[in-house]
Amino acid sequence: MWIHKLRKKKLQFTLIGIILFFASAIFSACLIFTVETSNYAADYYSKKNSPDLFVNVSRGAPAERLLAQAGNNKDFTRVATLDGRIVADKLMFGGRDITPGLFSFYALPDYRAVSWKITPQTGIQNKTGPAPGEIWLPGVFADQKGIRTGDKITLQGTSNRTLTVSGLINDATCPSGMFGIYPFYVSESTLSSLKGGESTVFLAINSKKDYSDAETWLHNLPSSITSALFTSFNVSQLLLSFTMLTLILGSIGMLSAILIFVVSIVIIRFLIKNNLIKEYRSIGIYKAMGFTDRQIAGFYLKCYALVGAVGITLGSAVGLPVGYAVGTTITRYIGGFRLSFTSVLLALGGAAALFMLLLLSVWQAHRRIRRITPVQALQIGISSSPKKLRRSLIPHAFSPLATAINDVWKHRSFSVMFVVILTVSFYLSTFFISINYTVDHIAENTDVWFGTPRADYYVSGGLTPEKIAAVQNDPAVLNSVYGSPFILASIKTEKNSYGANFNNSSVISWNDLSDRDFFNAIKIGRPPKYVNEIAVSSGTVKGSSIGIGDYITLTIGNSKKSYLVTGIYDNMVHTSKTIEMTDQSLKETGLPYRPASMAVKLKSGTDRAAFVARMKHDLGLTADRMQKDVEEPITAVEEIMNPVTVMLVTVFITFSLLNIFNLLMTTQLDDRRKFGILKAMGFTNTYISLQNLFKTLLLSLLGAALAVTLHLTLSPFIFYSMMGIPGLVNSPQELTILIGSIFAGILALTLLFCIPLRKISPVELMEE
Repeated sequence: MWIHKLRKKKLQFTLIGIILFFASAIFSACLIFTVETSNYAADYYSKKNSPDLFVNVSRGAPAERLLAQAGNNKDFTRVATLDGRIVADKLMFGGRDITPGLFSFYALPDYRAVSWKITPQTGIQNKTGPAPGEIWLPGVFADQKGIRTGDKITLQGTSNRTLTVSGLINDATCPSGMFGIYPFYVSESTLSSLKGGESTVFLAINSKKDYSDAETWLHNLPSSITSALFTSFNVSQLLLSFTMLTLILGSIGMLSAILIFVVSIVIIRFLIKNNLIKEYRSIGIYKAMGFTDRQIAGFYLKCYALVGAVGITLGSAVGLPVGYAVGTTITRYIGGFRLSFTSVLLALGGAAALFMLLLLSVWQAHRRIRRITPVQALQIGISSSPKKLRRSLIPHAFSPLATAINDVWKHRSFSVMFVVILTVSFYLSTFFISINYTVDHIAENTDVWFGTPRADYYVSGGLTPEKIAAVQNDPAVLNSVYGSPFILASIKTEKNSYGANFNNSSVISWNDLSDRDFFNAIKIGRPPKYVNEIAVSSGTVKGSSIGIGDYITLTIGNSKKSYLVTGIYDNMVHTSKTIEMTDQSLKETGLPYRPASMAVKLKSGTDRAAFVARMKHDLGLTADRMQKDVEEPITAVEEIMNPVTVMLVTVFITFSLLNIFNLLMTTQLDDRRKFGILKAMGFTNTYISLQNLFKTLLLSLLGAALAVTLHLTLSPFIFYSMMGIPGLVNSPQELTILIGSIFAGILALTLLFCIPLRKISPVELMEE
């Protein structure tokens, strides 16, 4: 019996199976790559595989004292070192300046001897380290700049050396462009030949205790040591910079898959209800023949169980290679990613959970069979016509639009279902297309994402007071600010910090942080204007009781002072642990102050190429459209998020059209008798087609309106909760194109189902 029902409605059940396949595939893939990449990263950065603390300190007395202190610490199990140098030279490749914001050169005799993982990518064959005149680059940096093995990089400046890229590597200290600190490896002889800058020692410290204990030890050292630190970071920061976007994307994907599945269940319940109404008489006859409620419900349950088992199982199986592909892409800069048996368990568990939800929903939908009696079933339809006539919203309707409105009103359950599907599909599609647009336009909102000013150009390359004045007085310049975007300072949190931890925070300092032409990211309060005022990132004060107007005592560099908190802001830099202060406050900390960049707004109609040329030839400065400090993090965000958001938008549009196709097919089959009656009454095929078209258009407009309303009100809060920044940007043009495309697809499907109207014969329908 159930096989006969399955064959009779094979197209409808096939579409249901495809919808369940989509939902389970997305759910399985997102669950697998989220859990597996998180587990892999946790193992990759575990104590057995990674040091707890990394420090780059000035060579000489500070490095010797730091090594002595580390050697006397009984909690440290290993302290590995590499000789290094921080240079002020520009890195040039193919005539382009590829200098990153933060980088160091290190001598690497044997990559197998270091205490963190360095894995060869390409170009390294039976080598343990770079030969003289060669350089090894992290794969993430090479990919961003389009560099391959055999290419040459020139150090332009004091060193004036050209190095050959002989190897690309995966490095645990550079898991993604989000981290933004790049290690470049050379030979001992090459390192000693580099000039300018400052010689350093890079320490990797393994501790018996948690990384936070090693970090506290570092910040409690004498200022003669901490003032000589260039950079310091811990294993937790590396792990978070690697997994942050993965967790966000995985959460988004699983939430979307669950929404798709829930909507699919709602659709299935609607179809079941619709089928029960059509088969009301048949169910009564089954009962009269002696079939029990359980047996009758079993006919339908077996159909959906078979379709669900096939669709969900295939979808979960497809989720395995998709999850592996996404996981491999995300982990490509640390390498070695693989699926474990956990993936199989996740796929099976996810499939089982979805299948049980499906069966439960189908069983509950069929509980109304108990209320059907043979007598009621045989009497159905005797007096229904007067009630249907009284339900018309527009009496005496004649036009296709008016009758379409009446049809929407009469079949409210179908109308609500149609609108719910469209609202969910439109909303998810608009949300992810806006995320895609936002990621594509990060460079235009750097104040929100990274705490750096929005500008037309960023001028850098040895700024002096004279050069700053020359840029400000350039005829093309409308406005400008100057300062140091990211200063990795030694900051010690004192006791009266209200529970906040400022250790390892970066300092952002500009001469005018209150200029709204450049900055607009303050969440609460105002930017600092005066000496000894600071604004703090929400990541820095998370979990603390600190608020606007509080005074906190910090030791920054060699200076211990009390600072007034004037503002709290959001950004994503260095796990969002940053402090903003004026350039005058920065000077008083004793930290070496030199403006690293100028953010410039140009006058309308300016010849931009001429401005860039003047900066280069007249002042010896570089004018870039994007600031070097944030170029790599922007690229990292775009590389990970754009492909996933585009894929999800495509899935949601496909999901929407499949569901609409399913509903339209169901209603067209159900309404064949109605269409035959209309044709018998003299209505033309064109009239009936227009009625259907207007009905679909009205419901689609309502769904789109609800979706856009939800998107404008709800999406900014969801984006903020996911990313930690109020940075969602909408493109009216892209949203219009997206919604228009879905509209076109829906109307095309409606017209497609209008074609069989010509073949409907009133006589044949009366004979059925």
